[in-house]
Amino acid sequence: MELKEVLSAIRKWNSESRNFRNDGWVQGHYKENISEVATLIESFNIKEESNAEEESYKILDDVL
Repeated sequence: MELKEVLSAIRKWNSESRNFRNDGWVQGHYKENISEVATLIESFNIKEESNAEEESYKILDDVL
């Protein structure tokens, strides 16, 4: 799947989650999809921050 397709799908979910023509169940489904993507992306950020901290500790250990 190409990045453009992923972004297009997320944009569609956002649009459908706000569309007043959709009932609460349908809007909730799209909101849940967006929430899952956001949670996954946040987990990547946490891993990157953790790796950066590990690197700084390794540098300190080498100095000491």
